[in-house]
Amino acid sequence: MIAAVFALSLQSSAPIDLEAIRTRAGLPALGAAVISQDRILWQGVSGVRRLGERTPAQVSDKWHLGSCGKAMTAYLMARLVAEGKLSWETTPRQAFGARLPASVTALADVPLHHFLTHRAGAPAQASIRRFDSADNGPDRAGAVFTILSAAPLDPPGAKYRYSNMGYIVAGGMAEAVTGQSYESLMRSRMFEPLGITSAGFGNMANFEANDQPWPHRPPERPMPNRGTLDNPRVFAPAGTIHMSLADWAKFIQEFMRCGRGQSRLLPAEIAQSLHQVDPGATYGRGWIVADRPWAGGRAFVHAGSNTMNYALVWVAPQIDRAYLVVTNCEGERVKNVADEVVQGLVQSRR
Repeated sequence: MIAAVFALSLQSSAPIDLEAIRTRAGLPALGAAVISQDRILWQGVSGVRRLGERTPAQVSDKWHLGSCGKAMTAYLMARLVAEGKLSWETTPRQAFGARLPASVTALADVPLHHFLTHRAGAPAQASIRRFDSADNGPDRAGAVFTILSAAPLDPPGAKYRYSNMGYIVAGGMAEAVTGQSYESLMRSRMFEPLGITSAGFGNMANFEANDQPWPHRPPERPMPNRGTLDNPRVFAPAGTIHMSLADWAKFIQEFMRCGRGQSRLLPAEIAQSLHQVDPGATYGRGWIVADRPWAGGRAFVHAGSNTMNYALVWVAPQIDRAYLVVTNCEGERVKNVADEVVQGLVQSRR
């Protein structure tokens, strides 16, 4: 009853009945937001942080974004391009120099932009968990060298193959040219300048307290209190970021401004390059790109999951709208629910 009352208090004049959708699907918690380039038009959260307990989810809670964080990694690369530390044509061999082991293959000579658009020929998976030291932090360079030791699956730019490993390579290149960790770079180059204060990496919740949404797996069961409840830390450039809906909105708004050359942090030309897509491609730098009538043309979309949480975002620059959906569960049904929420928000014309 507590969760239902709390949800209803958030849904006054809401564009959709988030509580009804969540209850019908049996999800622990469900959140959504509608934003324009300049403001949050609506946001709401329904449900509980953890099934079997009564603590309601809060609109200020942190949500795991999974691969929706790839757009943030691409944005970080743009910041480093603007600073002259990288270019879109920089290769891992140029970034790491003499540090590269002899075992690397032709992947070491692929330009950065191909790793960001999943056209580098990088493997989908590699054995990199061993580079996630609990004592010393992730050895991202070691992970990158392992990835680059795999034979390319395709010539550079020849074929789209979604690859988390390619984004880990990009994050490692950023570390190599700055001498700072990917996590520190994200904080200094993106989170802090955009006023994002809730961001972190890895699991949102404290094992000892029900202080954030707890991750679940179908059939809607909370994960046990052990491990990190996320991918290894070395995986961060491919998607371990979490933050509140309001803070995620700040990044999405900055991305919307980039397309108009109005970025707060990037020169217009570099900012607009984040909206560009190679001829014949459907994936840009951190975004799937699709044409949708309701969006007035081009829309940018990405979903994210660590198999325990799910996030979805659609950005429609032509109508100055973006739609964000988050939940602390995963599965095919969850994806359908997220699509239903976006469809309802679009149809509400909020």
